[in-house]
Amino acid sequence: MLRQIRGLRMDVTELDVIGEPRNGPVQQLLKKTSGRTTVPQVFINSKFIGGDDDMKRLASAGALESALTAAIN
Repeated sequence: MLRQIRGLRMDVTELDVIGEPRNGPVQQLLKKTSGRTTVPQVFINSKFIGGDDDMKRLASAGALESALTAAIN
């Protein structure tokens, strides 16, 4: 997923949660902003776009690029 997003020439900020405590501050923030604690999660301009399954569905439908581009504008 990250490779696809970078392929669209978008700036990416990646947060690594490996080693973070389960239900720690990062996951609490994710829960507050997206309603989910699972990762990965994609946000564009602070708007939650979706998780891994959501991105895979968009990609398989050929709609990933347009969804990401629409979120930017």
